[in-house]
Amino acid sequence: MKKLVVLLLLIAGCYTQVTAQEKEKFRFDIRLGYAAGNEYGDGVLFNLEPKWSIDEKINVGFRIGGAALAELTNPSNEIDAFETDVVTVYGSYLGTIDYYFYHKDGSPFAVFGGAGIGYVSSANVIADFDEYDDANNIETDNGLGGMLRVGFDYFKFRLAAEYNFAPEGQLRDLNNNEFGAVKNGYFGVSLGFYFGGGKWKNVTVQE
Repeated sequence: MKKLVVLLLLIAGCYTQVTAQEKEKFRFDIRLGYAAGNEYGDGVLFNLEPKWSIDEKINVGFRIGGAALAELTNPSNEIDAFETDVVTVYGSYLGTIDYYFYHKDGSPFAVFGGAGIGYVSSANVIADFDEYDDANNIETDNGLGGMLRVGFDYFKFRLAAEYNFAPEGQLRDLNNNEFGAVKNGYFGVSLGFYFGGGKWKNVTVQE
């Protein structure tokens, strides 16, 4: 029995049928979703991402992303009396990589994990328009940031959960007066679709 198990393992190691995406294919992703900040509020995110399949299971790309979040309060507890305390805006330009680690033969469902690194800009602003001087440009906090994500593709649709890292920033009013440090970064869940990318196919791997 042990010899049979060893023989089967050797055969599986020398001749394996796997399913993979077509390499050297271009695709373009568009995604929209929900974002929740580390300190202030929640809101929406969007991502645009051209990508290239360099291998049967690996994509590299360039993600242009953004998010807008708001912290709301209701001091009078009335339905129509919500006030915006803080608005946070993010913009990012990241080089990305995804690895497809699960796909069943013949299925349009594929699971991936990915990461990104690049330039991130953010602004955390106290939304008091009564004190706003329109001669001022709101300052931003800029630097190196990154992203980790996991999700799945189904046909041409993609669902992903991600965490976006950003440098520490400053809480400011609309006249750029500073009120302390802010721990930037946000969690997001997005749904979208993509163009191109080729088709999933069977690949025979021999060792």
